[in-house]
Formats: sequence, structure tokens, C-alpha cells
Amino acid sequence: MLTDVQTEEIEKKYLDKYFFLLKALKDDILEGLDTKENIRSDWETFWGSNISSFSTGAERIIYSLLHGQIVGKINSSPVGSDLFFELKDAYIHIDIKTVVVENIGDYRNGFVIGENQHSYKSEIMSRKSKTPKSFSPKRFSNPSLPTYYNKTKTNEKICLSYFINILTENKGKDVICMYLASMPNGQLTTHYKFRPLSAGKNPDSKVLTNASGEKFQYGEARYCISEVNKFELLEGEPSRIRIIYIDEDKYEKHKSKKILKDSFDELYKTWI
Repeated sequence: MLTDVQTEEIEKKYLDKYFFLLKALKDDILEGLDTKENIRSDWETFWGSNISSFSTGAERIIYSLLHGQIVGKINSSPVGSDLFFELKDAYIHIDIKTVVVENIGDYRNGFVIGENQHSYKSEIMSRKSKTPKSFSPKRFSNPSLPTYYNKTKTNEKICLSYFINILTENKGKDVICMYLASMPNGQLTTHYKFRPLSAGKNPDSKVLTNASGEKFQYGEARYCISEVNKFELLEGEPSRIRIIYIDEDKYEKHKSKKILKDSFDELYKTWI
């Protein structure tokens, strides 16, 4: 089992590795994302009003490009991100999120993460006030991924989670920005506590009772990237985010419209 510092070191190692790989594939990714426009009239009416999620098509493009570049073994486990593979010292999960600029909060503040995409188990706090508070009943994340696969066995390997987030405009036609982010492994709850998570839309309807008699619920979680975006245990606290692509003209246009607020601009400057 790794120490907390070693955990962040390996998280950063693969963040850097896949950033450089995705950066090299940037033009191919952008070209692939644009192929949907050639046949938009044939699918848009069936897509209806659900235009904020183009992740299915984006996944198809990015995964097809990455599959040929990954030096590792694709894993067939039914529980995990769509791209899940094994390397000599880690299991890697990569998932893709797409956001239209009208929903900029999902890009700037935090995005929904599936239970099968991370290993971070902690309380989810309400952030409606400056001081985070517990929900009533308390709400917790319930991740399906372990912090380590084969934990305590000779073939133990850490589980790492990464997300590619793509910000678009014009109903998904044009890409404004695309970044790769590393989410803390669940072992790091000793340091980050509840901070990496914020509440999703709704908790589970079922209220449970723990061994102490306290009632609680599991709930949908977001990776609160505005709160935890650095490797805080490493020297210099390097960023957990790498910008793969940004269209500076589109970025400045939306910044002038106040859609991209100063808080996002400050974050963006730290991500470069």
C-alpha cells in the first residue's frame, strides 16, 4: 500500500502521461468531434432537448484514438469507467464529460461522477452557504471502485480516476476548452476530507441507519473541482488539471459576456 504522498505522485505521473498523449492527439480529437455535424439533420430531431450531453459521441472518438496508444491491458470488468485498463503499477479509469457553455457551472465548479468512476467515499456536504453543512439526514457517496484492486495481496495495484471535460457552444458544435483532470483516490480522505465532493441532483429515496443508529442516505456526487484542483501533498502543489485545448477567441468572447466569470479565469490561469 502506498503512502498518501506516493499516491499523489502516481496520480500526477499518469496525469502528465495522458495529458501529453491527448495533447498529441488534439487535432485528431477535434476533427473527430466535428464529424457529427455532417449528419446533424439526421440525428438532432431524435436527440430532442437533451443537447447538453454529447459525451456518447465524444467517448467514441477519444476512446478509439486512445485504444491504439495505450500501453496496457484493457479490462473487461462490468464495473468501471468506459475506458478501464491495467498498467504495471495501477488500474486506470478514464471517463468523458461534455458541457454546453450555458451550463458553465458543471465545468467551472464541479461535474457529476458515477459510482463506477471513482473510489472516494466520504460525506457529501451542502454548500449553499459559505460554511459547508451536513444534510439532514447525512448524505454520503457510495463509490463502486476500490482504492486498490487485490488489496493486501501480492498483485495489489492502486485504482486511479481521470476525467476529460469538454466545454462547447452552439449546441455542441464548437469546442471552447478541453481539459484532463485527476480525482483524488479514496485513500486521500485522510487529507481532503469531504472537499472533493459536492451534491448532485437528488439523494437516494431510501433512508438507511448505521451501526450507531444515525440515519443517512447515499446520493449522487459531483467532483468539486473548484475546491480540489491541486496535488496538495506534493511540493509546489502542482495542478490536478491539464488544458488539452482552448480556443482563446471563444474563451475571451464568453468571458466578456460574463458567462466565464473571474473565478473561472483565475482557475484557468492556474491550469496552464
